[in-house]
Amino acid sequence: MGKKKQLSEDEKLYKDLQEKCEKLTPAQIEYLVHETLEQDTPAEVIKNLEKQKENKMSKIKELFGVEVGEAFDIERDNEIVKDYLFGCYGMLVTPTDTTHLRRLLLTGELITGKAKIIKHKQPILTEEERDYLQAVCEPYDIKYIKKETFDCKQKLYIDIYLKNGDTIPMPFFSPTSKMYKGMELNRPYIPEQLDIKKGD
Repeated sequence: MGKKKQLSEDEKLYKDLQEKCEKLTPAQIEYLVHETLEQDTPAEVIKNLEKQKENKMSKIKELFGVEVGEAFDIERDNEIVKDYLFGCYGMLVTPTDTTHLRRLLLTGELITGKAKIIKHKQPILTEEERDYLQAVCEPYDIKYIKKETFDCKQKLYIDIYLKNGDTIPMPFFSPTSKMYKGMELNRPYIPEQLDIKKGD
């Protein structure tokens, strides 16, 4: 006889959730899921709701690799369920699924790996950033565009490299600014990667 497979802690948790879901109320199942999310955050340490929210947001990032409020899809049983996100207190939220128990069990499946998150592909530039660079680049034949540092990394700027060898440096901005945060530092982007189109 072969050895009986040892269940991992996550598998035990999921099995426990499955076995108990018909016997427990939604509030009790919610407690089970929340206990998993809060296992490193004892209740006595949480002194107020803001602290609880901060801890939950950090735990969501650690467990699932997504930010609170970041939209994603979920893959389970070879199907894709669309447009979920985690609310600030760790609950799955979606406009298309109002079944509380189902969202709790989906959270359990994400914790155990039975379901997985598929991130939405994010554009590199915001619409405002793209429109601004589009207007600057339009008269020129662009080779690539980079986000670079200046003054010992105290300042950032966008440098536009032209095919004729010239460059167009843009105004400086702070490293703590949210400007162009989708661009990797010192990586050359061709215009098409930034959705910047050639002028007529």
